[in-house]
Amino acid sequence: MLEGRHASICATVYGRNCQQSPCPQDQRCLLQDYPQPVDAVWMQCLSGCGQGAPPCPEGTVCHQYRCHPSCTPQDASSCEPGFTCHRKTDKEPWRCVPTPRASATPSP
Repeated sequence: MLEGRHASICATVYGRNCQQSPCPQDQRCLLQDYPQPVDAVWMQCLSGCGQGAPPCPEGTVCHQYRCHPSCTPQDASSCEPGFTCHRKTDKEPWRCVPTPRASATPSP
């Protein structure tokens, strides 16, 4: 059981397993799973941003009130394994997102 959600006990964890190794005090553990594949989960420690929150730390960008790791689309190694450099529109910042999410909605 992962934060009230069901997942395979044999799931591959991409990112920091913040349920076993807690996030720093100023960050929250974000757990993401998707319908496919059923044997994987993505975890990240993310800070809040926007609406009076401190600016995002260097190397991160603010998107939907969370500081996400920033990346360069031409550099495949700018995101950790299991994550892809992606944005939905040219008005959004390039950020590392779980690979299945990026595959479902290709960037322009």
